[in-house]
Amino acid sequence: MTSEPVTSEPVAAPLPAAFRVHCDPGLMIPAPAAAGAGGIVLLGGSPLRLMALSAPGARVFAALRGGATVGAAGPGAGLLARRFVDAGLVHPLPPCQATPVNAVTAVIPVRDGAGLVDGAARAVRRGRRRRRRLPGCHLGRGHRGRRPSDSA
Repeated sequence: MTSEPVTSEPVAAPLPAAFRVHCDPGLMIPAPAAAGAGGIVLLGGSPLRLMALSAPGARVFAALRGGATVGAAGPGAGLLARRFVDAGLVHPLPPCQATPVNAVTAVIPVRDGAGLVDGAARAVRRGRRRRRRLPGCHLGRGHRGRRPSDSA
């Protein structure tokens, strides 16, 4: 029977490869001489932390800071990026995903103006500002002009 080492810290999952990071505005990078041998020192986060990076870690940080995705930043970038995020030194930026047009739900709250709902619904379906129809747009109607006490 083998025994696993016991740790009080949960195992952190790496940041997903498609993510990017944005440096916290309070992040400071003191003089490189403080790290030595091509590494750097990061100071920031909340609570305030001092993190020394080796030369390979500094290269990963430079790639992430330059806008590279976690997957393209280099070996070990996912775990290192997770440590940066957990320390509050950087903030994760998930990849942008386009929302399909038919995933939009428009809710038009109406209390005493039921006659205005049809005009609003037509405007939403037409895409009034973009002059583009939203054929898959689902429209939710609330009380259809009734007060909530009338619907019981």
